[in-house]
Amino acid sequence: MTAVSQHNGGVIALILVIMVAALTVVYGTAVALMSIDETTAGSAWLATSKSRGFTKSCVNDALSRLRNASSLSGDVSISVSNVNCTYTISGSGNTRTVIVNGTSTDAFGRSIADRANVNVNISTNPFTVEQYKDILE
Repeated sequence: MTAVSQHNGGVIALILVIMVAALTVVYGTAVALMSIDETTAGSAWLATSKSRGFTKSCVNDALSRLRNASSLSGDVSISVSNVNCTYTISGSGNTRTVIVNGTSTDAFGRSIADRANVNVNISTNPFTVEQYKDILE
């Protein structure tokens, strides 16, 4: 007569518990990694939006200064929180060129830059923007 072990049921239950725990750990790790990727992407998007919006605001500031003094030229620097903007107004005659550099720092310390080049005809009333071009790097 053969003896049948009654302890096989406990081994199978233990193997099932280990498998379920392993799957739970893998699933949890995958969700955590996806969350980190989404946070990084969201932070980069936010910093880019700040930089782009601030660059456009700097262009508006330059146009406003040109409206008040059409012979204006030189460099202007504006800084708010972690967003910086510098622009240069140059040109002579009826045309002015405004080159704007906006930079922002995201939560991870990476610097994000946005640049624009604007050509303005100041002989018209109101003066006209002949070209507005984002400069991609």
